[in-house]
Amino acid sequence: MSPNNLIELPIIMELIDPIEDGVVLDIGCGDGQFKYDLEKKGYLHYTGIDPSENMIVRAKENLTEEDKLIQIDMESFQYPYAKYHLITSRLVMHYSSKPQILFEKIYQALKPQGIFLFSVQHPVYTANIENHQSKEVIEVKRYFENGSRYEDWMGQEVKKYHRTIEDYFQYAIDAGFKVEMIKEGKPKPILFDDDLDLKRRQQIPLFLILKLRK
Repeated sequence: MSPNNLIELPIIMELIDPIEDGVVLDIGCGDGQFKYDLEKKGYLHYTGIDPSENMIVRAKENLTEEDKLIQIDMESFQYPYAKYHLITSRLVMHYSSKPQILFEKIYQALKPQGIFLFSVQHPVYTANIENHQSKEVIEVKRYFENGSRYEDWMGQEVKKYHRTIEDYFQYAIDAGFKVEMIKEGKPKPILFDDDLDLKRRQQIPLFLILKLRK
């Protein structure tokens, strides 16, 4: 099973406040399957956005006509004022070239006491992402040098943006958020059937997860 499902998703689900009849925006919704996890927490009104036409097509196949899906990138989306109880973003914020502006838009789109819950690849990994041979052995370089990084992904060059943990905190505070929780993806032994895989995943943090409240 992927580390996303073994490590990142369980932490995300722990941090989601349960609600009745909640309204949620899923930034970078992919195939839309996360909607069904959100439903278990009471978020019944789902909007997903994604820049990929293929992902939106797949999401429409997986979801219902009541779910709203929009093909658009997260920086171009017109965020409505005070509409959502929860905004989620799983492993897409490191694609943002203007995170400060994006955090401000997300803050305005939340209802009072609303939550912005997001994950990114851990900054110790993204700092020198071009030169990593694997996710198990990494060399941290240029950590405090913010900006674009390029990673080979399935034969294609993908552009990401490295930010430090301090940067993400500052974006949140500057936008007006209260930082409620930070997680670095510590694996839980109970979720692993393979002791060797657990030991391997305990060596290097792959994820940074923040829970922010308006």
